[in-house]
Amino acid sequence: VGVLFDELLDKSSAELGASYTVTGAAVTKAVLQPNGMLVVLTLDKAVAAGATVTVNGVKDVASNNQANSTATIAISSLIAMDVGTKDTNGVLTDPIQPGASYAFSANQYEIVAGGSDIWNNADGFHFLLKEVTGEFEVVVRVSSVQYVSDNWAKAGLMIRETLAGDSRNVNAVVDPTLGANLWEGNFRDVTAGATAGYVTGLGPVTYPNAWIKLKRETVATNAISFFYSTNGVDWILRGVQGFTTNAYPDKVFVGMVATAHNNTLGTNTVAIFNDFAITSGTPVAQLKIDSIVHAGANVTLTYGAGTLQSCDTVNGTYADVAGATSPYTTPGAGTMKFY
Repeated sequence: VGVLFDELLDKSSAELGASYTVTGAAVTKAVLQPNGMLVVLTLDKAVAAGATVTVNGVKDVASNNQANSTATIAISSLIAMDVGTKDTNGVLTDPIQPGASYAFSANQYEIVAGGSDIWNNADGFHFLLKEVTGEFEVVVRVSSVQYVSDNWAKAGLMIRETLAGDSRNVNAVVDPTLGANLWEGNFRDVTAGATAGYVTGLGPVTYPNAWIKLKRETVATNAISFFYSTNGVDWILRGVQGFTTNAYPDKVFVGMVATAHNNTLGTNTVAIFNDFAITSGTPVAQLKIDSIVHAGANVTLTYGAGTLQSCDTVNGTYADVAGATSPYTTPGAGTMKFY
């Protein structure tokens, strides 16, 4: 669980687990993040929607005390994962530094990301995503992107065909103020092909009001437009990328991305996103598995409304399980499967 404060915190009080009370769970660890205002709590169990966190005794750097402040924990419906290059055992080698995502509300997030880049013939980055079909627009305000050790760290929005590292994609991103300090629009039109820019040379970035919008205007032509804004109201069109001869599928992966542009163990960038929203389109419902029971040689999955999907790798492309209904029973031995 991520707890975001509006002041820089005193490290010793911020990392005292007894300063936090979470309904339905015990806090086993509290770690102040590099931006000095976010504390990540590790819990002994998962919590349900409606759970709260109460803060008492955490001090800011001026020694002001936070007394009995309570907030409801935001449960995000987005899927978080690292996307990139894997070795022969299916282990990610880019990004080699694992990423993470934290939700502060239904539309405010932090992404901590490693990875080489979103560029060249394959990417290495962290993706906070949702599957969407049809026509849509996705909007976010990037408040900040931390400069780590490279000018070209990136944060922004992406529309992606698959979750493979070399997938086709269209993105709109911004670079750190202390780095390149530019708005970029990039795309890979062919799987494993080169990446090119369709919006370049736009800067400086107007943090904390770096608003980005990607709009899939018509499914028939697969035209994707990049808009930017400094206030979230007045939008300026910067580029349109059309795919009339190599159309994207109706269902695509859409969401927030970040990359450190430095695939070194121990190196990441931190990006803060606000006002994230997907409008129009049809979000693909995420199936909820209620229980998994291993009995004898079989495994039985019980789940709610939706279509059960499976894949041989956790970050692969999932396909419908033919004829599956709940409860669904499958052999417990053999090829590894993710549902």
